Amino acid sequence: MDHPPLTAEAYFHVRAGISLIFGLSVAQLLRGVVRIVQHPERGPVYPVHLAWIASTFLLVVHFWWWQVNIARIERWTFAPYLFLISYSSLYYFLSVLLSPDNAAPHTDYRAYFHAERKWIFGLLATISAADVVDSLIKGHSYLDTLGLEYQVATLVHLVCCVIAIYSANERFHRVFVAVNLLYQMSWMFRMYEY
Repeated sequence: MDHPPLTAEAYFHVRAGISLIFGLSVAQLLRGVVRIVQHPERGPVYPVHLAWIASTFLLVVHFWWWQVNIARIERWTFAPYLFLISYSSLYYFLSVLLSPDNAAPHTDYRAYFHAERKWIFGLLATISAADVVDSLIKGHSYLDTLGLEYQVATLVHLVCCVIAIYSANERFHRVFVAVNLLYQMSWMFRMYEY
């Protein structure tokens, strides 16, 4: 069967699928924070873990807003649709890892975070790489509008994620999440001129 590519009207259909996944992601992150508040007996709060939950919340909300730019795609085929749904799903997986329904057998949030850090930072690295592909799908001219800063920041983030996978160094993790949060907020404010 030879089906012609869909026009830009497919944007609304694609956006609905992405919105559903992101709604689940935000709900999972918020539910995780509520569980921490409701069940303090599960162990002390781990600031690095909480900061990555906050960072992921901002990442999800930012990505959701950023996807307004998929309207730039003039002709849709199944491949970019499948990519965007798969890419969106990575955020949900990350949200579930950071805000699990049950952190057993770990005794506290610090132990849980470090036990799962290979998955957490592996997903964050994959999301960074997928973001470049997502930007390319919107067109080379779109990627060019993001400038050199975007490329350098993505590369630095990927390198830090790889280090975080293998390092349990507390100072590194605190600095990484703090700088990451500050940079995220800076990028969002500058991009959208708040």
